[in-house]
Amino acid sequence: MSGSEQIDGFVRDIVSVRDELSSRIENLSYEQLNWRPNEKRWSAGHVAAHLCKVAQEYSLAINASAAEARKEGHTGDGTAAIGLIWKFVLWIMRPPVRLKMPAPKIFLPLPNQRRKELLKEITKSHDDLIKSLTSAKGLDLKRVRIVSPVSTSFVLTLPRCATFLIAHSERHLWQIDRLIVENTFPAGRKQ
Repeated sequence: MSGSEQIDGFVRDIVSVRDELSSRIENLSYEQLNWRPNEKRWSAGHVAAHLCKVAQEYSLAINASAAEARKEGHTGDGTAAIGLIWKFVLWIMRPPVRLKMPAPKIFLPLPNQRRKELLKEITKSHDDLIKSLTSAKGLDLKRVRIVSPVSTSFVLTLPRCATFLIAHSERHLWQIDRLIVENTFPAGRKQ
């Protein structure tokens, strides 16, 4: 598999995440979108807004890293394996959730989401992420190093970063699915 083909696979997965997230949000009323089972848990709107923030921040990080790699002449169509340890990290991240992790402050969502605005943000943030990933085509993916928006000491190759973002999104889609089937979830549909 070439680096371009690897990126195309990541893009397909991000498109799927974007579409699945939108489909989960589009039929929720304001009350349903913002309902929380308790003060410690997020609403479906919180989860979607969080995924948008993550996509926005990582789009910027990927753009910067791809530009730097291009400037340094790291071109080619090389791919990068993710490795066994990283596969284990992804297994922990994917649903069903095995380990709860607090969100870094930079990714915390605002309260009281509005469906129409949130749906626009889902599309924009994920489309920006797709453009960022696509901008790395023609680069040696082993040499494209993404610095985490959370900590400069956390640096990943582009394939590891993309697989992390996809697994993270799958985790939160699962969270929304679990939330909307809770017994106390508000009845009704979009208003």
